Amino acid sequence: MKHCDICGVDVDTEKEICPLCYNRLEEKSPKVTAEFFQTKKTEKKKSAKKFVAKIFFIISLFVVCTCVYINVKTQTVAWSLVVGLSVLYVWVLVAHTIMSRDTPFKKVLYQIVSIVALLLATNKVFSSNEWLTNYTFPSLAILVTIILTFYIFCSKKRKTVLYSFFLIIILLLVVSALLLGLKVDDFKFLNQINIIFQSIVAVSYLIFGWRDIKNEAIRKFHL
Repeated sequence: MKHCDICGVDVDTEKEICPLCYNRLEEKSPKVTAEFFQTKKTEKKKSAKKFVAKIFFIISLFVVCTCVYINVKTQTVAWSLVVGLSVLYVWVLVAHTIMSRDTPFKKVLYQIVSIVALLLATNKVFSSNEWLTNYTFPSLAILVTIILTFYIFCSKKRKTVLYSFFLIIILLLVVSALLLGLKVDDFKFLNQINIIFQSIVAVSYLIFGWRDIKNEAIRKFHL
């Protein structure tokens, strides 16, 4: 099979000249055919993902609208807000964490922001106690750091994620410090434990991975 660049057609012939425009024919590379089928396969996958996303969107819209309607009719506390945020969190979990090719830092950051927003809304709707800032956030921060550290020990890509995980740990430390500094936390104990824990882990990262963290920072900021 040969290909004419002028006509854009494939010609099954042993001749060197195109029968239409008399341009010189080129041998068609089998690689082109492989790339064509690969492109078609990718397009089918994207189309299937879009279809599933549309179905999930319709289901999400139905669930949220139904809950809002029941909530208004029963005149109870605004629990439908929590349902809506829960559905939004599932979207973040699937689209921006499981299916996404974002960096580990962005994925974990999306998860932290989404979970905190969901817990904050739940706290606002169902309770007046400051359990989110006093207990939930520091406990969640410690759990996230343990998971990230465990991932570093098990993953072969530890050098590429160490810098991002180090920033996340610093972020969790700063939030607890702000909660204590702004006197938002009345209990204080768990946020103090979180600050100590995050500080120890951050120092450990610097001791064992200083070169990787430094090289990644230089690469990102073009230093």
